[in-house]
Amino acid sequence: MDPILDPWKPRAFPLGTRHPPGEKHAVSVSLPTWQSVVKYSRDTECNSPSNLSRKVTTGYPRFDIHEAVQILSRRVIDRLRLNADERRSEHERVKHIKFLGSPEIVRFSPPTPDAGDETDHWTTFYTLLFPGTCLDHVLWYWRDAGCGMSSRQAEYCLEVFDNLKSESANNGYCTRGRENSPSVVGLPSGQAEKQALKGLIAHLATSENNNDGSSPVSPGLGDVFLFPTGMNAIHTVSRALVSLPGQHEVIGYGWLYTETRTALERGAWDGIALYHKGSAEELDDLDAALTSGQHIQALFCEFPGNVLLASPDLLRIHALATKYNFIVVCDDSVSTAVNTDILPFVDIVVTSLTKMFSGGGNVTAGRAVLNPQSHHYTSIKSRLAAIYEDTLFPLDAITLQKNSTDILSRFQRANDNALAVVDLLTRHPSVARVNHPSVVPTAALYNRHRRARGGSGHLLSIVFRNPRSAEVFYDGLDVCKGTSFGTNFTLCIPFVILAHYRELDWVESLGIAKHLLRLSVGVEDTEEILRVVSRALADVEEFEGM
Repeated sequence: MDPILDPWKPRAFPLGTRHPPGEKHAVSVSLPTWQSVVKYSRDTECNSPSNLSRKVTTGYPRFDIHEAVQILSRRVIDRLRLNADERRSEHERVKHIKFLGSPEIVRFSPPTPDAGDETDHWTTFYTLLFPGTCLDHVLWYWRDAGCGMSSRQAEYCLEVFDNLKSESANNGYCTRGRENSPSVVGLPSGQAEKQALKGLIAHLATSENNNDGSSPVSPGLGDVFLFPTGMNAIHTVSRALVSLPGQHEVIGYGWLYTETRTALERGAWDGIALYHKGSAEELDDLDAALTSGQHIQALFCEFPGNVLLASPDLLRIHALATKYNFIVVCDDSVSTAVNTDILPFVDIVVTSLTKMFSGGGNVTAGRAVLNPQSHHYTSIKSRLAAIYEDTLFPLDAITLQKNSTDILSRFQRANDNALAVVDLLTRHPSVARVNHPSVVPTAALYNRHRRARGGSGHLLSIVFRNPRSAEVFYDGLDVCKGTSFGTNFTLCIPFVILAHYRELDWVESLGIAKHLLRLSVGVEDTEEILRVVSRALADVEEFEGM
């Protein structure tokens, strides 16, 4: 039966349960109470293990390293340590293992690699050995640049690990694969699925308003790039743009996703200016700065923004970009090209395919689409192509392609469900504000770019008048509660607590409530979703004595 017609019933799960339950490659984990989110955020930010850490053993892959990757890491260390033990005296062993100096790279690969063999390509990986003092920087690269190994690739490399040799500038890390090990397990190339994904993405991204003879997006001409995560798409695009000639300053406009802001701040840009509010007044300020002689290379924004759901004025930004010759990069992960038609007004669109494009909550991926009509098209494409490497693991591509086949029907259902929830929440006296593209002050800016059959999206956020009511509502809400958004199942999280635990006061000083809840509405039966939301609101009414 079509899952849209037989949807999964919304419900909450015990602490540490994967979303979806039983899915070993899940991108979400259950944090069912407000206090569990607080403890999880504290442990994550402070790198402080606790009893909760033993129960929450998985999560969003860029933040919580998957168990398959951890097992592979231990296998690597065990082999290298054993090899070091065989080569060193006891005194040297202790010194080598306990006092690792500068970072070193070890390459694992088949013993007799074949450059034309796809299997050999995907069984080759690199391990970075580094002292503990480098941990924060390495975790940034994994988390914000999105460059880590996927769980499916880690599983595959574990299957063939005994076959692999290791090579390094340090002879102590050079090992041979075991003799008489089983042969390498076959691996589908995933090329057909990747081409199908690029074709679907190109079709969705092409503007509806192409009556002026503008060129459609062409996967065959290299207008679509696939990445292992959405953040890796942003990181790679940033690297490509900063390599262009000219002024290497970048603008972050609007309330950007936390890791996007960090990726820009830690990039090779000469300077960065952040216009957090994304208001018309801030565009006035930017216009004045550009008029007075400031030169920028690029502007990054989101349409609409993750958590506040406000939409930037893309027409005005496009006009400024044309006048002052800078590049516009827009992240449409919340709305995607199914709902909105923004490509004619930006140079590059980046998207997390982990979200509603997949919906399954069991694979990560990202994409970048180039606007064929952009004045910067040729230079962007050449720079991006020069540094691009296809690192989307075949089994991830196959999963993503399978998940995306019913994308239009899922989006329509989630769009409709979200509108029903917005209507319910906005009418409740305990709710101070609902943020959704259909009701925020920038609704007209969103609707300007909404496709003929597009909707206002599945994501919304809620602010209660009483901060404690947010905790009561969250604890009583019988839906999946945890990391990520854009899943086929409804998913909720106190987003500010989760994403900004160490900067809560700063975030609130910018007008974003600490107790804000982000609700990603799924494709379940509309009445079921409204029922569980109403029950949570009833808990709030009882708490407030209404």
